[in-house]
Amino acid sequence: TAEILSSDGPLKTVRLRMKDVDRAQEYVSLTGVEAPSDGYFLDTGTRHFVRHVIGLDEYDVVGEGRDIRWNAAELKPIGANVNFVEAFDGSIMVRTYEKGVEDETFACGTGIVASAVASYLKGIPPTSVGSDGRISYSVHAKRDELAVDFLPSESAAAYTQVWLTGPAVFVAEILLCGN
Repeated sequence: TAEILSSDGPLKTVRLRMKDVDRAQEYVSLTGVEAPSDGYFLDTGTRHFVRHVIGLDEYDVVGEGRDIRWNAAELKPIGANVNFVEAFDGSIMVRTYEKGVEDETFACGTGIVASAVASYLKGIPPTSVGSDGRISYSVHAKRDELAVDFLPSESAAAYTQVWLTGPAVFVAEILLCGN
């Protein structure tokens, strides 16, 4: 489900319903060996490892992301995208190392969602909390400003009604035809 919130020529602001997150866990080494990084593992449509850091602007996203993506025993053999997050001024900043691309990308929608949920798990105050308990984070990616909102479930580490809002240049309209 998606809706176009605004349009400025080819640039649209889109609100997109994302997959509910039914498992989010703090990363703990299953091998008994010290974990390569503190962080959270989530599946938001693809697998993500989220690490909160200080000094994100200067952080070695490619080197650290490659190391975690390939060497964390618990993420093998599939691996995971790796998101690095820093909290500031009531929002979060996210940089992403994307598997398959094997480099930093400008933004990753499922990674932006994973970063917001992991920030909530870590206790980073959200940008806002609605009267219905809806959690919202403003997110600064490498190039764009986005927002994530979701409802925490009563069950531990489950999040529903997850929405991602941000800019899109290529938007298609799909018409469903009945028989």
